[in-house]
Amino acid sequence: MDPARVRQAVPPVPGVPESAGTVPQEAVPYNPGRSTRRLRETAAALRSSVKPEREKSTSIAMGEKNITVSGDGWYRARMAETFPVADATDWAVDLYEADGSEEKIWLIEPVTRRRALFKPNVRHDNAEQADHWPEKLASEVAGLLGAPRALIDLATRDGRRGCLSYDVKPAYWQLQPGYVLLAELLGQHDPMDKRHEGHTLQNVRIVLQEYDHPPGFTGPGSFNAFDTFAGYTVFDALIANRDRHPANWAVLLGPDKGDQRLAPSYDHATSLGFSLTDADRERKLRDTMEWKAFLHKGTAWRFEGCRKVPLTDFAKNALNLVSPEVRGYWLDRLEACAKDQIEDLAALVPEMSEVARTFAVELVDANRRRLLDG
Repeated sequence: MDPARVRQAVPPVPGVPESAGTVPQEAVPYNPGRSTRRLRETAAALRSSVKPEREKSTSIAMGEKNITVSGDGWYRARMAETFPVADATDWAVDLYEADGSEEKIWLIEPVTRRRALFKPNVRHDNAEQADHWPEKLASEVAGLLGAPRALIDLATRDGRRGCLSYDVKPAYWQLQPGYVLLAELLGQHDPMDKRHEGHTLQNVRIVLQEYDHPPGFTGPGSFNAFDTFAGYTVFDALIANRDRHPANWAVLLGPDKGDQRLAPSYDHATSLGFSLTDADRERKLRDTMEWKAFLHKGTAWRFEGCRKVPLTDFAKNALNLVSPEVRGYWLDRLEACAKDQIEDLAALVPEMSEVARTFAVELVDANRRRLLDG
């Protein structure tokens, strides 16, 4: 197995930090043999076998149906398994980010010696608004879709909450951001350009034509880099990720001639309605017009001329640039991302409010249907 796909072993967790609005969780030691599938199965089994405490349930009317936003807390509170929270306080520092900021630090995991970027919550740090739980849930949704991505662990370091994003580079490989490739193609390219000139699907396809699919990709071996990138656009539309600028996709260059691959997807914190308050989420879930407006607000504005193009339409455009076989593969994977599986994944994320969970599930499901219906 490619080393970039190996799951991390992290130290036992003495307890999951509690925060306002979250359901208290039991202490869970990290078990490197426990897979995401096993956790989802546990969640599903508990949900079907334990009767809810109805007095703790509240619901929100969404259109013509009611959606429970806190009633599922009964089984989550009783779950013995959730995604673990690693304590990275004692992990050795490998490198500070190139801009000299101490906000993001590359660390060395002490057991496997793999590098991980610790990303503390900066903008917000609570169960309603944060950076770490959207990053974690997005990574798990990508795994369900089959899109190669950076593996994420929730974490704390020196009392600060955040997440660990494990290095997508195999040993002795180098990462080259997309804007470097675009500059080579166009003669010059400014990644800070507010009009995002040159950052188009057509140009991305051109610069990726000599590259292979990412390491550890579990789809058809015949897929090239752009075939996989098309899947990234589907993933972005699914989670409402508007931040696919040319520094947020990259290629990998290996030590041997011809080692050229698309990098796994990374940096998904600005997704899943991360910046909304629970009051905002409840209002949008209740009001059909507000809900539809929010869905259409998710645009591919990081690409030239796409400021008003919905992410779902942008993904369809990408799928129209690949073969029918590739298009069929991603649509089949999308079809398999059933709502109950998204619910089970969201149930495993601690430090996330019930309203945020419900909103994220409804958002992913709505975008899934928009992608499949068109």
